[in-house]
Amino acid sequence: MARAVVGSKGIKKMPGATSCSLVVVALLFAAAWPWFPDTAIKSLGLFCIAVVFQLRAIAAYAPLMKRATPEQPFRRLDETYYAPLCMVFGVIFMVLAGVSAA
Repeated sequence: MARAVVGSKGIKKMPGATSCSLVVVALLFAAAWPWFPDTAIKSLGLFCIAVVFQLRAIAAYAPLMKRATPEQPFRRLDETYYAPLCMVFGVIFMVLAGVSAA
């Protein structure tokens, strides 16, 4: 499972509960952000979340990331599913930021 989820060189086991929990909390926070009341902070937050997702999508194709996470099936899954999904989320959050700002 760790090779499919993390993909780091020589990884043998999944990251600890704390690391996994931080990722879950960050994703829940991002999912809840569009439900906050309309303010300038909401628009800025949506824009920042969009940028994070877009940077994650771009990083998947960067040579540094490819060297850092060469394990299969992560490498294939990252380029085929994870990065495009992050790109879609980035676009969705960018649209939400635009709608919220209007």
